[in-house]
Amino acid sequence: MPGCHRTAQTSHVDHTIPYADGDTTAHHNLGSLCQVCHLLNTFANWTVTQDPHRPGRFDWTSPLGYTHTVTPDPVGPIIQAEPLSGNADDDPADDIPPF
Repeated sequence: MPGCHRTAQTSHVDHTIPYADGDTTAHHNLGSLCQVCHLLNTFANWTVTQDPHRPGRFDWTSPLGYTHTVTPDPVGPIIQAEPLSGNADDDPADDIPPF
C-alpha cells in the first residue's frame, strides 16, 4: 500500500481479486499486505489492481478515487535460466532428490 514499509516476511498473502469472487490462487493474483493494509483493502473501500503483464506493480485506489502506483524494489539477483548443453551429464532425471 502507498507509504507502507513492512516487509513481505511479516505480511499476509492477499488475493488481488478475491477468491470468493471466482479468481484463482496464483502468482498473478497474489500480493503481500501487512495486517493493517489487508484490513483497509478488505473493509475500508480501498481497492487494489495488479497488471498481469507487470508482476509486482499494484495500483491502489483510495475511497476518494485517487490512484497510487506501488512497485516494490526487487529482492536478490535476477537469474536467467541457462539452456542445457546437451551433454549426457545434464540429464534432468539425475536431478531427482536428493541431488
